Amino acid sequence: MRDRDSEISASAQLQLARDELLVVEAVEAAASNAHGVLDVLLTSSDAESAVEALQEQFGLTQIQAHVVMDMQFRRVTQIERRKFRERCEALIERIRDIEAQTHRS
Repeated sequence: MRDRDSEISASAQLQLARDELLVVEAVEAAASNAHGVLDVLLTSSDAESAVEALQEQFGLTQIQAHVVMDMQFRRVTQIERRKFRERCEALIERIRDIEAQTHRS
């Protein structure tokens, strides 16, 4: 029973890390191309068309596009972009570690 609990826990941890990575990647990508994102927002007639345009032009999922829509402009500073890049790298490493532990079990 204990092995099953740790397996579920590892699986849940893996899913949480993957979900967070998707969000952080979207914010990082948008912050790195703030002019492109702003162009999409300024030319869209409403929020839903902006979400669709973000998905098309930047290859985002619907959730990622909504995250970008909710972004604050302070996220586009160089320091903030570096923080998101570092968080992406840390999450990728965490996902690899969890997957490796799961395969060893």
